[in-house]
Amino acid sequence: MKKTTPKLGSIIVLLCLTLTLQANPRIWLYFSEFQVLEDDFRMELRLMSPETLNGWFLTSLTDTAYFKTGITGGDMIVVSQNDLINPLDFNPAGDVLQVHPGYYEEDWPAEELRFGEVYQSVVAAPNQAQSLCLLEYDNPFQMWTWYLDNTPTLGEWNDTSGARGYIEGTVSDSAGTPQSGVQVAHFINLVLNSETGNFDEVFEFVTTDENGFFRVEKIAQHVSLWYVVNDSTVDWWATVQVYPEDTVQVQLTLYDYVGLDPEPVKPAELFNLRSVYPNPFNSTTTVVYTLESSTWLEISVYDMKGRLADQVYSGNANAGRHTLHWNAGQLPAGVYFIYLQTPRGSVSQKLVYLK
Repeated sequence: MKKTTPKLGSIIVLLCLTLTLQANPRIWLYFSEFQVLEDDFRMELRLMSPETLNGWFLTSLTDTAYFKTGITGGDMIVVSQNDLINPLDFNPAGDVLQVHPGYYEEDWPAEELRFGEVYQSVVAAPNQAQSLCLLEYDNPFQMWTWYLDNTPTLGEWNDTSGARGYIEGTVSDSAGTPQSGVQVAHFINLVLNSETGNFDEVFEFVTTDENGFFRVEKIAQHVSLWYVVNDSTVDWWATVQVYPEDTVQVQLTLYDYVGLDPEPVKPAELFNLRSVYPNPFNSTTTVVYTLESSTWLEISVYDMKGRLADQVYSGNANAGRHTLHWNAGQLPAGVYFIYLQTPRGSVSQKLVYLK
């Protein structure tokens, strides 16, 4: 069901910030599955058509390695260290891997996989019995994410049969009394709001029982959690990693708040991108935004292919009017999207960068 603003009660929002937003036409993704082995790896790549990997190379945070010539694949090809001219040094506990096609870089930029103990990772590092798999949502806005899978299927299409886990726990008040009837929501998709031009989150809901217990099934990846009280106060809680075929236990305490307005508050009244100027711009543009109350905030810029171009700001911000300057630096000219994300949702605006 579509996300709506609640009028009564308390809602815990399990908001997964792991989705990458894509733009039409559909973007081809080369990375499909990745498995870490002792001093080696197995990597599944999807190619547009039967072609060679001549000129292709891989990078990690610390190394670069080119593929040997003459390696040919069709829809799927599984490669390892043996297929590289020199072994690729990478950190199995967490790294940023990129595949660079053997084409003109501006037309076919590098594709990225973040995992484990690195900034903006969406999933834990796999053990040797697991793999990291790409999940593409059935959505015209081309979202995808990565998840852990206990049943690797390198050389075949990915599935989630061994890739789901659970978050379960109890919701209590500050006196320790279990709270029944609390709605727990978990993110499943995005839909375009034709009126605002923004993307609305779509959630599924479960309700705590008489013992305050809830249980949510999720794909095995990082899940960020907030709780909302009477649709007025939003508090950051935690981020947990869901592991495949396992259960992570959580305990949530809802503290009492006084003087809350039970009436719905429109997102535009809580935060807004007032203006971005100049736009188009040729080096630096100014972003003006307002916040109705202090909150956690993230401002990011993405390119037309949904890749993060710049992390402008991430942290707490006070209520009021704010101004910041963004310099596009060495980024190529083109169309970008700036997103202002809070626990209550997001707003975005298109930017045109001219050189």
